[in-house]
Amino acid sequence: MLTLVIYDITDNKLRKRVETACRDCGLDRVQKSAFRGRLKLERRGLLIQKLLDILSGESDYNVHMYSVCDSDLAAYHHFQPGHRNVNAVEEVMTEKRIVLV
Repeated sequence: MLTLVIYDITDNKLRKRVETACRDCGLDRVQKSAFRGRLKLERRGLLIQKLLDILSGESDYNVHMYSVCDSDLAAYHHFQPGHRNVNAVEEVMTEKRIVLV
């Protein structure tokens, strides 16, 4: 299952900690404020706990975490100048980097 983390964090130190947690759990950056990757349930739970720990006591953040199954992912398309428009399942299986629109 694909995990997608999207955030809006103005504090540089807090943002860096969230980025590090995403990377440490195996997610890849797809935009400045978005990470994605395939995580097993246990790893996703670890990421949730890390994010809760990092964000505890903070007040200026907005973080979204989505789990997307392959059948739902099939409805997603990737659009980027210079690249052909491909179905997301095909792309996730063949490329390391997806730019989300």
